[in-house]
This record gives sequence, C-alpha cells and structure tokens, in this order.
Amino acid sequence: MEKRRKSVIAIILMFAFCLAACTSEADRDVDSVSVDVASGDALSGVAADISVATPAPDDPPPGFKQEVGEKYVHGDDGYYNLEDDGITVNKRVQQGGTCWLFSAVATMETGCQRLHSKLIEIDPMPLLKPIYGDDKKEGYFIKGADAKNVGGLNFIVIDTLANGFGDGLVVDGSIDATEYTPEEMKKGIKKYGALNVGVPDTDPEKKGTFHGYSTINHVTDDPEDYDHSVSFVGWDDHFPRDYFKDPASQDGAWIAYNSMSNNGYFYYSYDMDIDREWDKPSFICVTDEYSHVESYDVGNPLDTSIRTGKETVVGNVFHKKGTLMAVGTYCLKKSQSIVIKIYDSKFKKCLYTQPAKMNHKGYHTILLDEPQEVEDFALVIRYTGAAPVEGDGWKKKKESIYRKTTSQKGQSFVLLDGKWKDLSDQKTIWELGCKFKPNNCNIKALYSLRRRV
Repeated sequence: MEKRRKSVIAIILMFAFCLAACTSEADRDVDSVSVDVASGDALSGVAADISVATPAPDDPPPGFKQEVGEKYVHGDDGYYNLEDDGITVNKRVQQGGTCWLFSAVATMETGCQRLHSKLIEIDPMPLLKPIYGDDKKEGYFIKGADAKNVGGLNFIVIDTLANGFGDGLVVDGSIDATEYTPEEMKKGIKKYGALNVGVPDTDPEKKGTFHGYSTINHVTDDPEDYDHSVSFVGWDDHFPRDYFKDPASQDGAWIAYNSMSNNGYFYYSYDMDIDREWDKPSFICVTDEYSHVESYDVGNPLDTSIRTGKETVVGNVFHKKGTLMAVGTYCLKKSQSIVIKIYDSKFKKCLYTQPAKMNHKGYHTILLDEPQEVEDFALVIRYTGAAPVEGDGWKKKKESIYRKTTSQKGQSFVLLDGKWKDLSDQKTIWELGCKFKPNNCNIKALYSLRRRV
C-alpha cells in the first residue's frame, strides 16, 4: 500500500543541502533566449494563462435535478474521463506496496496512447528488476527488504526507465506538474493522459461507497498521510459533496485509477490536496520507437545542476555506431532554450547544430531535424542558465533505498574559459565551485527507429 517510506524522505533531506550549492542562483534570474523552433518534444508545455469559469458549489449541473435518495448520474457539463475519450486505462490491482509503480505504468500507457496513438500494455511487476535490481553499476538499489514492499517515487520510475526497459521501450518524456493549478492539470490530462499523483489515503475511516461510487475525502496537513499513488484520469465538477463519508465543503471530485481497489474508479474530493513535494505530480510518456539509448547518467531526481554564467555548455562523448535520432535531457525550470551540437570525439569539428526550446519542467527528448550517422562523437548542449547533471548518490545506514552514481574519465565535460574540462576531475569541480560531485551530464543519445517485421 505504501508508495514510499520515511527512509526516502530522510535520505533526500540529508542530500538536499549540498545539492543547493550549485543551484541557489542557477535557475532564478536566467536571461531567457527565445528560439522560434519547434522542439519536437514528446511532451510540450501547458499554457499557464487558463481562464475557465467554475460554477459555484451550490450550482447544480445544467438541466439536472436530483431528488433525495436518487443516484447521481453525471452530465456532460464539467465532466471528463479519458476512457470516455477512447483512451484505455488498465485497472490492475497492485501487489505489496507497489502502488507507485502501478500508477506510473497506467500513466505511461495512457500517455503513449494519447501522444503516440499506440495502445501498449506494460506489466508493472517485472519493472522492479531494472529499477531496484543488483545487476547494474549505478542507479537505485534496496538493502535488506523485499522490492515489492519497499515503495517508491515518481522520479525513480522516470529516471530509470528513460534509459530503456523491457522489449525496446523507453520513457521519452515527463512533465513535472508541481506548480500546476487544478485547471492546468485538467488541460494536461486531456492532452497528455493520466496524471500520476500522491494523495492522502491512509485512513479507511475517510472512505465510503455511495450508490456504487467509491469515494474519499481526507483533508490533512500531515506529510505522513500522503502515502499512496493514484492516477487522475478525469474529473466531475458536479460530483455531490455529500457522497463522501466526511462531507465535502464543495461539489466536485477527481476521478482516479486506484491500484488498491478492484471496484473501478475512486472519486477524490476537490477538498483534498495532492503531494507537491516528495512525489511530484507527473505526466509520463513512453514509446517503443527507439532501438537503443546511450547514457552515462541515472537521472536527475533533485534538480542538480552546474552553472558557468548566463550560458552553460556541457557534453558527453559516446562511442556507439548508428543513426542518432533524438537527444534526451532535463529541463529544471518552466522553460529553457538550448542548442544541440554534435562534434567529433575530440571537440574539434562541429558536425551538426540544432536550436530548440523546452517548454516545461521535466524530462525531454528532442528529435533531430536531420538524423545523423555517428560512431565516436561528442553530444553537446548549450543551456541558457544552468545545465542538469547527475549529482551525488545517497545512502544511509539502516535505510532501504539508496542511489549510487559513478563517472569515469572521458565521459562528461564542461566548457570552462574556452577549454573542455573533464567533470570527473577534482580540479574541474573546484573551478566550478561545487560542494558536491557533479558526476555525469544529463545528456542521452537515442538511436534509430526500430524496424518492424
């Protein structure tokens, strides 16, 4: 049932101070550079200036009259469900404490169908192996616990699966919706598929069933109560306030896939808040279109970055032959302009240049306008402001989950004073003024589209 343990919070708190050293000014006062070029992202930003008239709590659905004791039936006004729009929501029942994984999978599946028009099915349980398995050099690991009972968070799924998983699948985009208003969240669900969120769902006394509707209204300020993950697949602005065991102050509810239940959808009162701190609300998209992902990093869970001025230029050197189709990286702000460049492996000759703009906070893949044949090459990105990097790992005795990061000489570089400096070199770290080890740059190379037989 639990989506995460106190251990995750304790580990992150321990590591948060040192991460702030190179980011305190990195993302606050960046001079934005406008580039009028389509980004080609799998996910693009949601407009913030949304004006939607919301009826007052006492307003009934237009044309609907409910008598005492009559079962509520939604109308078309103020109502939306992805399934009614032709999107398949696989409502699987979780095993152990894997709600975080089951809700993330539902979010990825609906994202793929919405954005790529492909219906795919992903079995959640086998994903525990690439996420927490020991057969890798770095990433997320567990100690002294059963993987299905440990719990997890959004960023663990996104960071791990962006490097590829299963039979040629890869997370190709995510949106951090932490700062979204409810109306922006609604617009995002329509455009990108289900929204993965953390909710307070620990008190069975708050749950009820009314005329076949499973409902919950749990209003709390206690962070410990936010211990469950669900996927918002729609909403009903006129859902009756008295259909909750604790009557709500207003009509309206989010419609959610809840992996703890096999009774269809749960309705979460608008009175409830969602987790906007630890388990950041996220849209996630997955695709089966890439043959391979070349990467040195295991993600960017805590917005770790380095900065050399108004612009920061970093690059990874790869040695994989093939057709480069797209570039993956993270945007740590609401928007950020970048320029992608491909050099020879010695950074001597520029072979390709493409500007782009990332229009939301989260993970992006940017399609190349012209696919490039590569082998030994440097994949470089110039960021306005700060550049995302892998950062330190974290580990603490007696804790279940830990994160291990590594880097080697010749993998990741930063441009300092006109010279390329290796990020694994302690001297480079001193020159950057970092109080943590950056490890690798968050730059991934996505190779040619898979051939269909």
